[in-house]
Amino acid sequence: VAGVYKLCFSNEFSSITHKTVYFSWTTDKLKSRGPLDEAQPSTALTLMDTTAANMHESLSMVVEYQTHNRLREATGRSFAESLNSRVLYWSFLQSGVILAVGI
Repeated sequence: VAGVYKLCFSNEFSSITHKTVYFSWTTDKLKSRGPLDEAQPSTALTLMDTTAANMHESLSMVVEYQTHNRLREATGRSFAESLNSRVLYWSFLQSGVILAVGI
């Protein structure tokens, strides 16, 4: 659908922490694909056209799966980095307590 689109993001709950926002645009129909365009229902599809359409649909699904997996990987990486920093600070705190008890 042609037109101007606006996306609004708010950070009103916490302006201290950083947020990462992922989004993707998915359209239902593509512009004219030549003989595969639905505006031409009277033309018969050849085997080449049918195969090309199937390949296009399969590759579109692959792109969607890759996008989903990249999102999951980025979310997991963000969680792991956050957990790593918390473990590091907790370890420093425990080391300080052990040194204080030892003195």
